[in-house]
Amino acid sequence: MKQAIRWATRFGEGYVNTYEYVVDESLKVLKFDEMTEDWLDFIVECRSGKAHSYDIVEGPIADDVIYNYIQDYLDEKISREAFWALAKFKHPTHQICFNTERSLKTLSFRGLRDFMNKNDDALFYTCSLIEYISRKTKNHPKDIITYLDNDLKRIYDYADVFHCEAIEKVACEFIERSNIACGNFDYISRCKYLVPSYWDIGKVFERLIEDCFEDEDVIEAIHIVYNSWLASKIYNFNSDLYYQPRDYLRECYRNGKILE
Repeated sequence: MKQAIRWATRFGEGYVNTYEYVVDESLKVLKFDEMTEDWLDFIVECRSGKAHSYDIVEGPIADDVIYNYIQDYLDEKISREAFWALAKFKHPTHQICFNTERSLKTLSFRGLRDFMNKNDDALFYTCSLIEYISRKTKNHPKDIITYLDNDLKRIYDYADVFHCEAIEKVACEFIERSNIACGNFDYISRCKYLVPSYWDIGKVFERLIEDCFEDEDVIEAIHIVYNSWLASKIYNFNSDLYYQPRDYLRECYRNGKILE
């Protein structure tokens, strides 16, 4: 569902149709539970123009990046072993492809839902302001959220207004308003490399919240994500975790561990 919502709302408001799928044992079905050698052979054959006779094909989606690896493999620019060495760091999403008229009869329309693009500036600004105040006062971002309390929703609801002013001014007002004391959470001085901006980290957390929480209250989602195990890992700027693809961070969060 989340993948469908992201596709439907990539240009703003969108609609997602929902269907019930009833298995028909008489259909010819090919299913891949994960990316395997047989999966790669099938994808290569399809990319080469070879037709297949399956009514339904189910399995991992080869996104643009993986398709580029496949094309390099087809063009003999990389070996099969090199393909798998590159592909193992990717975490594709899942799809069911209905290829014949018979297969479409297994679907029954159940309704339509209207969605707005959750990639909203309000959440981005809120997360960036949390990051800015955290650095300014040397408090962990999760503690900043606690300090802000009910003002967190106010920041989110009126982000377009606050964004018209310098973030330094807005931050100082909320530091004073919420009586945020200076702490000793100094993750910036420990960074050995280029420090990402507060806007950069705001974007990381905005995307993580969007990708991991669908219908939940956004303020509750902010609390949950900033108090999660993954937030602590992201704040180690000596690792490369904070600039990993959003899909990878989403899967790490879902699996409760850093994926290899």
